[in-house]
Amino acid sequence: MAHVVLSNGLYAEGLVRAGMADMAYDTKDFATPVSYDFSSAYVGGYAGLGYNTEVCDGVNWGLHGKYIYSWMDGNEAHLAGEYTRFEAASAHTFRLGTSLAYAMDGGFTPYGSVAWDYTTGSDMEAIVKDKRLETTDIDGHTGTLQLGLRYAQPESNWSADLSASGYTGEREGLAANAAVKLMF
Repeated sequence: MAHVVLSNGLYAEGLVRAGMADMAYDTKDFATPVSYDFSSAYVGGYAGLGYNTEVCDGVNWGLHGKYIYSWMDGNEAHLAGEYTRFEAASAHTFRLGTSLAYAMDGGFTPYGSVAWDYTTGSDMEAIVKDKRLETTDIDGHTGTLQLGLRYAQPESNWSADLSASGYTGEREGLAANAAVKLMF
C-alpha cells in the first residue's frame, strides 16, 4: 500500500494485490450431492484521494473517494457429474465515505465511518453442458457503517485494530476484523 500526504490534510493512496483464492462448495440439498473445490488467480487494487483534518482536540474528521477494481480468473468443475465452467469475473466499485476518530490517552482511538459504494460490471457467468446459466451480479448501491478501536503507541512500529461493519443495499451482512500490524 502506498500512502502519500499531499498538503493541508489532502492525501492520495493506492494498493495492488494478487494471489490465489480458494473456493469450496458442498451441498446435499439436491437428489445428487453437489460440490466443488478449486483455486483461481485474482488481481485487485484501488486508487483514492482523501482529506483529514483535526476538528477539535483529538477529534479527526475525514472524507475519501476510491476507485476499486477486482478480477478473478475462471475455473471448471464437475457438478453432479456435469462439466461446469465458471467464467472470469471482474468488478468496478466507486466509493465515497466519511469518518470520525477520537485519539484518547494511552494510544486508543475509537472510530466510526459511513460509506456509499456503487458497483458495476460485475457479471458472473457459468456454463453447464454448453448452456449458459442465468448471469448473476452484485451491481448496485451498498451502504456501509463501520465501528472500530485502534491501538498504537507513538514510538512503536506495532499497532492493533478491531472493527465491525454492517452492509445494506445490494450487499447485505455483517463483518468483523481483527488485525495486528508491524510497520517497517
